Amino acid sequence: PSTMKQEAAELFEVSCSSFDELEERLRRSLKTTARFGPRKNLLRIGEHGGFMSMCCMLRPDWRDCSKEERARLPGKILFKFSYSDRLEAVALEFIGCRLNEEVRNEALRKTNNCEGLFYSLLSSSTADSLPVPGPLCFKPIKEDGDVGFVMMDYVKGSSFECHEPNSLAEVEQIIFSIARLQAFSVKERLDQVAEFNWNPWRTIGTCVLTKKVSRKVVSEIPGFYGAEFEPLTNKLLANLDEFYDPETPMRELKEIKSVLVHGDIWQSNIIWSYGRDRPRQLKAIIDWQSVHVGSPAADIVFLLVSVLDGEERRTHWRSLLGLLYQSIEREMAPANPSFSFDDLLASYNRLFPILGLIALMRFSVLFKCSLAPASPEDRIKFTKRMAKKLFCLTEDVVAAFERSRKSG
Repeated sequence: PSTMKQEAAELFEVSCSSFDELEERLRRSLKTTARFGPRKNLLRIGEHGGFMSMCCMLRPDWRDCSKEERARLPGKILFKFSYSDRLEAVALEFIGCRLNEEVRNEALRKTNNCEGLFYSLLSSSTADSLPVPGPLCFKPIKEDGDVGFVMMDYVKGSSFECHEPNSLAEVEQIIFSIARLQAFSVKERLDQVAEFNWNPWRTIGTCVLTKKVSRKVVSEIPGFYGAEFEPLTNKLLANLDEFYDPETPMRELKEIKSVLVHGDIWQSNIIWSYGRDRPRQLKAIIDWQSVHVGSPAADIVFLLVSVLDGEERRTHWRSLLGLLYQSIEREMAPANPSFSFDDLLASYNRLFPILGLIALMRFSVLFKCSLAPASPEDRIKFTKRMAKKLFCLTEDVVAAFERSRKSG
């Protein structure tokens, strides 16, 4: 108990919060007179932690209420507050750069406030129909130096590492959820919410992936993943100033009707039921810090380059894009989508080079971070698997940029 109290005290010092503040906010949002009990606790969770936040589990130990009321109230709550220390540590250790303070503060403000706003716009019934944790309450960041937070239902489950591919059946479940999100955003006109009109690829990405750092990341890929990358990375390096343009996803909005997109769908942000002897079931898509108005193709581009191995993506990307469109049609019925499948296909092809390049740079670094707890044998196995995936992606990104250049 004394260790738990010490951990809670340390977490509250970092988050500039307290049990009293959390209790008061939850009492208002849950419309209850219950109070936290003497066995309340707050524990940090997540093996590696987030890059723009820290996640904790709050157990309120509800008291001063009936048994029926206690059964209604959440026994486990995710408390997620803005925090960039891990991002700064990774940037320093693996890339050798320090974050620009002004850019970091803007990224912390946007990620906390957009995620909190997204949850605040959901009703409990809407949250049940979308694969998201049930929303509770949030505290926005108003000034530099503030610490904001979001509280939501705790979702128990597991996620994949970035070197672990999902099966096609699992990817289909995610695509159904992307379609539901897009239909919901259109029906609720969420693309008209001013706060969601921002560019996370620039705001978050340039915290670390400046042009200089991007060049360093790309140049180090052959040394870690294999010399066969070098002809491809040389092509990227020779044209990186042209190829790496974080404004590209936003220019795409002139070409196709916008929707609300998650902006960061990859293995760590997808929670699955534990299923050793049965197929995994999607429980929740989490981490809505990058939610923004974007192309309806954006999420599936980033999804497929993240969760499938290279050969499966090459074989199935078009049929999976067709599945997304069919799912959007079904979710929008009796209305029709405001874009055709050909529009979606064209947007996918325009976005693939830049989002594929961002994914390549990002995962080449994140994979190195994930290796720390692995045994020497697993490191070799995982690195070979990741190298194969990244090689396919590098080939396809280079080819896509070259096609784009020739066409226009």
